[in-house]
Amino acid sequence: MIIDLHVHTSQRSACASDEDVEMIQRAIQRGLDGIAITDHDKLVPQDRLRFLNDKFKPFRVFTGIEVRVTEPAGMDFLVIGLHDERLENMTDYPALLSFVRRNGGYIIWAHPYRWGTSPADIRKPPDAVEIRSSNIPPEDSGKIEALAKRWGCAAVSASDGHSTETVGRYALRFAAPVSTDEELVEQLRKGAFETWSAPDSDG
Repeated sequence: MIIDLHVHTSQRSACASDEDVEMIQRAIQRGLDGIAITDHDKLVPQDRLRFLNDKFKPFRVFTGIEVRVTEPAGMDFLVIGLHDERLENMTDYPALLSFVRRNGGYIIWAHPYRWGTSPADIRKPPDAVEIRSSNIPPEDSGKIEALAKRWGCAAVSASDGHSTETVGRYALRFAAPVSTDEELVEQLRKGAFETWSAPDSDG
């Protein structure tokens, strides 16, 4: 299965240009089997997730959110597989990390080094770092890969798609079928995936 873990929609992310239905349709055209909608500090309502999963079955839409923290300043973290409205108001990374791990989610540092952020500000590493996306310069991939090895965490690729042009450019290919948030988190924790790029991507 090919799943893009970092997708924004115009319903909840002001910087995105296309709605969830359009993003899903484009992801399907690109050959993906699922996406996680990770709008900025806003979860997709559960009834909307159910609607999208019913409408596009067997394509899967997973729970996600991108959380911007102010401590350390300016860092963004993807939380996958955990639907809890308290995530929408978390601004402290150590508290966010603890909350996600206590409640069975998976946490990824999105686009490391963006806005001048530094891994030196993170005392406890997340579950994974994003190594490739539409918002990661190619020259940063090497140092992100080195960081993941130093931390002993996974390296993932995802589109950070804000439009139908970018959704599904980068994703993860999973060895086993994944149909629920719990199964997705389980496979992520096992590391049972490889990075994937669409044929029309630039990487």
